[in-house]
Formats: sequence, C-alpha cells, structure tokens
Amino acid sequence: MKESYFDITGGLMLSFDASSQKELLLKSIKSALIGGVDVVGLYNTKYIKGLPHELINEINREAGKFDVPLIVIDHWEMLNEAHFDGVYFTGIPEDFNKIEQKLSGDFILGVECSSKEEVIWSNENESDFCIINIKALSEGEIKKLSEINTRTLFLAGIANREELKNFREISFDGVFPDKDAVDGKNFLQITESFKTALSMVFSHE
Repeated sequence: MKESYFDITGGLMLSFDASSQKELLLKSIKSALIGGVDVVGLYNTKYIKGLPHELINEINREAGKFDVPLIVIDHWEMLNEAHFDGVYFTGIPEDFNKIEQKLSGDFILGVECSSKEEVIWSNENESDFCIINIKALSEGEIKKLSEINTRTLFLAGIANREELKNFREISFDGVFPDKDAVDGKNFLQITESFKTALSMVFSHE
C-alpha cells in the first residue's frame, strides 16, 4: 500500500478548472475549503497560463491550511514539477507501470472505473480511491461494481444533492458532483449543501 500524507476516506470531492482566471479560481477553492470540501481536484492544468507549478503550489498551500489533499486530474507529469498530493486518472492508463517508475516519492492514486475489469485493476493496484460515474451505468451495474470494489468509493456525475437519496442501497464513501452542477455557483453554499446531504444519507445506513 502506498504511504501518503493524506488518507482519502470519502466525503465531497470538487474539481476546478485550473486554466480559469486566477483570482476567481482561488476564490472558488477557498470558498469550498471553508465549506468543508474533503478533496480538491484540478483539471485543465495543461492550459494554465504562465508558470503552472507556481499556481498549483499556491493552491496547494491553501488546501494545506485545511488539511485537504490536492489532486490533479490526468496530468500526472506535474507531480514531479509542482507540490500536490496525487493524480486521478479518468481512465486506466495503459502504461501505468512506466508512469509509476517516472514519479518520485509517494502519491495518492485515484482512478475512474466503469467495468468489473477496471474495478479489479483498481483493487489490485491499491488505488487510494475509485470513482464510478453514475451517468455511464445503470443502478444495477453501479451496485455490482460497488460490491467488488475494495477502495474508497466516490460516485461521480451527481447532478444535485436530491439525487443522493437514490443511492442509499449502494455502499459508497463520497461524491464527486458533475461540473455542470457546481460551475458558476457559490462554492461555499454548494459545499455545505452536499456535505449536509451526505451526512443525511450516511446516517440512514
């Protein structure tokens, strides 16, 4: 098992467009951190203007104040250039062994899975968290994958907090709401809203 500074145990994961205007990006992330977000993700890091590692390091410092891990989505090369905690792959990389060899030190590993084979890969490679996108699968398929999963499980593609009650029969640890459900909205309110909904779902288990 990889050793990492943070344990990913579930809760709320939100992702932010790293290529967006810096002041707005930092304001949104700070609002989510104050609201109690559990994992911060960054996408579009390849399109950051200026020096990517400087922006990522600044975001990492903010997340560190709240003991919240910072995850970069897909752009794993940044792990050797900037300070953050891990990478989330939206699909299992074919050359993962080579990627792992190129990365120095320990890192958090997350992977999106949509089939039995992918969940088994996640289990065998001891990922820190697994993400299943509810939009791509039926409820029955989601339930079957959750039953063979052994990692911390997030459900992705949740459109709103009310949708969470539909998954009380499925064993999961957290949610990764769809970007369309949170973009352009008040991240403090969004975070608090989803955290409250999660606590209600988990209290009924």
